[in-house]
Amino acid sequence: MKKIFIITLIILSSVVFSQEKTYRFLYDFHQVFETKNKNQTGVSEAVKEELNKSFELEVFANKNQSFIKLIDVVRNSQTHFFLDIKPEPNWLLIDEASNLTYEKASNVNQKFKFLQDSIQRIQVQPTGEEKTVLGIRAKEYKTETEEYDYTFWLGDFNGITASPVYFQFKDLIVLELKIIFKDVLGNGNKREITYQLKDKKEATFNFKKNFPKNFTTKEELNKLNNELESISGIEKD
Repeated sequence: MKKIFIITLIILSSVVFSQEKTYRFLYDFHQVFETKNKNQTGVSEAVKEELNKSFELEVFANKNQSFIKLIDVVRNSQTHFFLDIKPEPNWLLIDEASNLTYEKASNVNQKFKFLQDSIQRIQVQPTGEEKTVLGIRAKEYKTETEEYDYTFWLGDFNGITASPVYFQFKDLIVLELKIIFKDVLGNGNKREITYQLKDKKEATFNFKKNFPKNFTTKEELNKLNNELESISGIEKD
C-alpha cells in the first residue's frame, strides 16, 4: 500500500508540474502606414516614421496567467526623440482565474501606476483555412468592428492561453494577427498592423511578483475623469 501511495503521489506531482509549465512566446510586431499623396496634410513625416516602426513583444504564459511585455528598442537616431508611439498593451498581466487584467498606466501624470480591468474577449468566425506555424496547427478566424478588420490565426498548445494583444482566447494561443485600420482606407491610404509568433520555448517567470499591490479599477478611473471634467466645466455630448 505504501509503494502504491508513493507511486500515485509521484504521478500526481508530475501532472501538476506539467500543468504549471510556463512558456515564453516571442512575437514580431510590424506596422505599415502608407499614404498615396506624400504631401498629405495632417500627418507629419515624423509620425509616419513612427507608424512604420517594428518591435518585439514577449508573452510569458501558463494555464493560469500570462504576461505581455514590449521589448525595449534602442534608438540609433535622435531625429524624432520627442515621439514614442509604441504598441499597446506594452505591459499587461492577465489572470484567467479571476478574469482580471492589470495594465501599467501610460499616463505618467496619473496618481496610480496600474489599472485593473476585466479580460477582453471578442467573437470571431472560422474561415475554414488551416496551416502550421512553428509546429502548431493553426486555424484562421475573422471579425470586424466599426474601426478595424481582424484576422486571427489561433492554435492549441498545451491548453495555454497566450496573446500579444488585449483580446484573449481561452485555451488558445495567437500565432498570427493582422489588424486593418478602416478609417484610413481609400484614396490609396493604408494602415496595417501584424503580429507574428517567431519563437516559443519553456521558461520561468514569477507571475506573483509582478501582481501590482496598488492599482485603480476602470470604474474608479471613469469616476475620476468625470469629476475632473465637472471641475473644468467640460460637458459631454
